Amino acid sequence: MGGAKKLNIWILNDGRRGHLNQSIALANAISLKKNSSIYQIDISSTLKTINLLLKRRFIATSKLNKPDLIICTGHKTHLSALAARSIFGGKIILIMSPTLPLYLFDHALIPLHDNAPIKKNVSRFEGALSQITPKLKNKSNTVLIIIGGSSRFFEIDPSELSQKIRLIIGETIETEIHITDSPRTPEEVRTMLSSNFKTLYKPWESFKIGSVQRLMSSAKTIWVTEDSISMTYDALSTGSPVGIIPIQRIRESKVSQVIDKLLQKRHATHLSTWSVTHTLNYSPMLNEASRCADIILRAFRYR
Repeated sequence: MGGAKKLNIWILNDGRRGHLNQSIALANAISLKKNSSIYQIDISSTLKTINLLLKRRFIATSKLNKPDLIICTGHKTHLSALAARSIFGGKIILIMSPTLPLYLFDHALIPLHDNAPIKKNVSRFEGALSQITPKLKNKSNTVLIIIGGSSRFFEIDPSELSQKIRLIIGETIETEIHITDSPRTPEEVRTMLSSNFKTLYKPWESFKIGSVQRLMSSAKTIWVTEDSISMTYDALSTGSPVGIIPIQRIRESKVSQVIDKLLQKRHATHLSTWSVTHTLNYSPMLNEASRCADIILRAFRYR
């Protein structure tokens, strides 16, 4: 862990768990390389953002030390990040493509699938940043099934999903099985899961932040529905084989294109392929959060 100066890292939390997970992933990766203090700041409402900005005069005596880095993920965090930098200083580290011009941010980390322009303050990463680091040893004898949700691009049919889960369970004898979902999972799907898989299913809100990632890290095998890039790349970061559960595609999207490329590269295995071969391809053990942390530390000469 290099350098004597401790970094103060602010994470702006817009209330969306997927956004917060990516911000935490980057902050934690930086802290492993450079002595850091990490603060989460809730800006999920306008009132909370105003309250943050009103703390300006008290910043010197509060536990909220002035930031060196302000990490923001999600469009709702952009204006708050710009205001916080104007008042308290620090460098804004943006994750994902912004709606505002890129020159307003000190450094932007943007997924490859968003086709970010080549600029001095832009770096690209694959998929989504994950709190999970690759782990090959001490894996449990656990199969984890994670269900995403419907969107304008995907629709989950509860009956079809139930059949696919039963297919997976039927081939995983003498193995502990866990099923969970996500904030986007439709209520009718949750009802089906609690009814058909009562002893195996645990809803997402019963986990503390980071708990699902820890369960993923130790799982022997992970299955995910194809609707979420972040969920898929969390799985791919574990070093465990990853299976893709297909759901109905309403129309093609960046998400489906990313999933198809992963399948073509054999980084993950489609359920239909697995049902014939009964073999899952091993994931590439991505650690994009660590790589992006190196980029940020070099960019601002904190190394």
